[in-house]
Amino acid sequence: NLSPFTLAQTTHNISDKQAQNQSQVQSKNRTIIILFTGFGSQTMNDDATGMHNLATALSREERLSKANTKIETQIFGWEREDRQAAIQYLNRLGRLSNDKLIVIGHSFGGDTAIDFANELKNNNRQIDLLVQIDSVGYSDDILPSNVNRGINYYQVIDSISGPLVEESVRNSENINVNEVFRNQLNRDNTYPLKHGTIDDSNVIHQAIIEEILKSTASAQSSTPAQAEIYEIRNVNIKKYIIYS
Repeated sequence: NLSPFTLAQTTHNISDKQAQNQSQVQSKNRTIIILFTGFGSQTMNDDATGMHNLATALSREERLSKANTKIETQIFGWEREDRQAAIQYLNRLGRLSNDKLIVIGHSFGGDTAIDFANELKNNNRQIDLLVQIDSVGYSDDILPSNVNRGINYYQVIDSISGPLVEESVRNSENINVNEVFRNQLNRDNTYPLKHGTIDDSNVIHQAIIEEILKSTASAQSSTPAQAEIYEIRNVNIKKYIIYS
């Protein structure tokens, strides 16, 4: 059994350890990834949609998990209320000095990504990377000035009725996927990509992951972060090792 003095001293030491670990966790980089789906995709129930597959690929990417960064990924639809929900989500997360913000949208979600960036511009919020995948809409052709880098992946094989797929976004890097990634797509037996398949492409997902890795390259550590949490229960000390 621990004496009252020993218990008090142990509690003090544990509190110091908790404060130190909390400070270490707060010093980690945080990358927030917002994904907007296209028309017809269900944000919560349709696990087959390309944005869900991309989010899964991001969560399984070992190079991201090894970096000293915490990944926050959330998927939304493309309509106005979804855009507002994304803003509320960011507000709940709060803002840290070392945050990186990445926004990705497919089809009408690409248009929503631009509208979302413009709303954040009014709040002086920077976006590190904005990716449009076969973007469709009426206000998706100019990258807002609060975005550090934009990439517009598009195809010209087909389009949907109504507004055309945006092939040229001002201030973004515009990439015709069936030209630039033709060899990879042939090896993947998915050439040519069309509007309905481009967001599901493993080749495009991997290209996006590589760009995200570039944006998180400033992470200070290449090893998994390890936090030690101590608890006192029934005067027994339990130690937990948490990997993130």
